[in-house]
Amino acid sequence: MSFLPCLEPSTPAQEALGRLMEPGDIPGFARGFSSWQAMEALSSADPHNAIRLIAGWLSTREAVWWGALCMAQLSKAGLLNNPDKLLLEKVVTWVKEPTDRNRDAVGTPQHEVQANPVSLLAAATALTSNNISPDPKNPVTGPSGLPHRLVAHAVLQGSERWPGGGREFCLAHFIQIGLEVSDVKILWLPDALPPHPGLRQPPVVVKPPKGLKNIWDDWN
Repeated sequence: MSFLPCLEPSTPAQEALGRLMEPGDIPGFARGFSSWQAMEALSSADPHNAIRLIAGWLSTREAVWWGALCMAQLSKAGLLNNPDKLLLEKVVTWVKEPTDRNRDAVGTPQHEVQANPVSLLAAATALTSNNISPDPKNPVTGPSGLPHRLVAHAVLQGSERWPGGGREFCLAHFIQIGLEVSDVKILWLPDALPPHPGLRQPPVVVKPPKGLKNIWDDWN
């Protein structure tokens, strides 16, 4: 598959969600709202769909990176075992250098996915392959949005691991990380990507009316 690019803040939210959801599953709020408008509304009202919106809006590489950052938060909280930590390191290596060799080190499209968020993120990485078939003579290109869908699943499942009933806090934290990634403020390497507008509300620029002169000119 070819990596999907990141979208514009003005891109309809329906288009961003359409990368990882079936048309009939896209909630009605997405119609008529831009991505940043939907993001602003969902951050507190519907964090689960906010996670899905971020996963769909980011580029494929940025989405996997965001997922890795969220998994790293779980690791810092002592919620990942050693095999998961090693697998997460391999995912990060692929993000830094997305070669076939680094992708295959994470796993193949045919490897068994475990019921944990790091395994889902690894599957998202593996499914960036141009061939998800075990038969190299009969290649099958995977759906381009599938890695994005798996990233969203990984992040949502990861939030459920947060101890002490802090799932809502964890979701809010993961959303903030996603917004930082969308703003190109957290990169795997400095200047790894050119700047681009993110999902936060764009600044309001007020322009003076045309032909308005400096009022002090008449007093000179």
